[in-house]
Amino acid sequence: MAQVRPMRADARRNRERLLAVAAQAFAEHGEGASLDDIARRAGVGVGTLYRHFPTRQALLEAAYLERLEAIAARADVIAAARPPGAALMAWLDELAVGMLQVRGLKALLGTAVTGGGPACGDCVRGAAT
Repeated sequence: MAQVRPMRADARRNRERLLAVAAQAFAEHGEGASLDDIARRAGVGVGTLYRHFPTRQALLEAAYLERLEAIAARADVIAAARPPGAALMAWLDELAVGMLQVRGLKALLGTAVTGGGPACGDCVRGAAT
């Protein structure tokens, strides 16, 4: 069994900077934001970006994971306060608002919800069922 080494402090800082810059870039330019520009703005080389996030989809997913988990968690809160049909409609309204407020979230959810997409879609699919 392979042992997973903890991430070095500098690598962790690079990853955190990349995520912060990526979230800002995706908010400004949508999911098509330049990965080279994201790396440059984070103060790292593009190789470092790809070492942490091998695809654009992986970066997009990591940048929005907390947001998606928060939207998914709202499903339980809403379901506890409303009848099933009304709860589903209220939650879908919140999901739609989230997709309008956060550029790139729609593209991420499109592949996540239809299947075969990123694992972060699991929380949204689970909340919808």
